[in-house]
Amino acid sequence: MKSGDILSIEGFDPMDLDITYVQTTIEKIPLDGVIDINNAENLATLFLRCADYCGDLLAQAARFSGERETEKRSQKSASIYRKIKEKVTPTVAKEAYADDDQYIEAANGATAAESLLKWLEEKHANLIRAHILCKNLLARHSETERANSWRGSESSDNFNTPASSNSHSPSFSRPSRPSRQPAPDMKTTKPGFVEF
Repeated sequence: MKSGDILSIEGFDPMDLDITYVQTTIEKIPLDGVIDINNAENLATLFLRCADYCGDLLAQAARFSGERETEKRSQKSASIYRKIKEKVTPTVAKEAYADDDQYIEAANGATAAESLLKWLEEKHANLIRAHILCKNLLARHSETERANSWRGSESSDNFNTPASSNSHSPSFSRPSRPSRQPAPDMKTTKPGFVEF
């Protein structure tokens, strides 16, 4: 594909352009800006694709509008020249060109082309804004899910903490050693004998 295939305006008529796809997609944008999270991803894709289609139409409409504007100026000059040839003074001719049928036709064509261009620009901008709205909604939803998941894991960790000293779980202590009693007094009475 070449750029000329997109920019071609052969058979392009701003008054007979099928805009059903653009209009039906635009109608899916909620007036209150509230979008169901379950449909947000599909709508984001739909809006972006339609905006891309609008971009192609914009390119054609811009070229068509430019050519119609050029034709309008050309018909204005031709109308003035014709008036002068009819022996009308240049000053009067410059004021009377608007009554020329060919100029009027060219001016109407330029106006129609400019109107379509403005319409497409507005719809393209609305579709891009709607796409961004859906993407932002999905991003916030994802952040909320991550935050809830983190809080949930933190709460579950509380069940794995060791039991406190006030719990009713059995406690085990090391038995204490028996205390040593002082040795009794010993007196030696006779060699080899000890008296208690």
